Amino acid sequence: MAMSPAATVARRALAAASQGSHEGGARTWKILSFVLALPGVGVCMANAYMKMQAHSHDPPEFVPYPHLRIRTKVTIFLAFSVKVCMMWTTLGFLYRNRRKC
Repeated sequence: MAMSPAATVARRALAAASQGSHEGGARTWKILSFVLALPGVGVCMANAYMKMQAHSHDPPEFVPYPHLRIRTKVTIFLAFSVKVCMMWTTLGFLYRNRRKC
């Protein structure tokens, strides 16, 4: 079974790194990233590009399902914003109508 040149380089680098010393670690990971990771990223980019070209870019037709947009629950953010607005309105009213002594 014949191995590709990239696989041979990776195999030699891994074999050299396992010889007992820990000095070739950076070189091993550098070789692995160039031999395995970068081609993998390229294949993924090509796959995404081909899938993007294959499908239509029109969104599906909107179907208004009424049971999906029920807004009866008061959220904490809505309640807080209503309270803040009421507070500022009350403070503004009191400030504008204060007595001048």
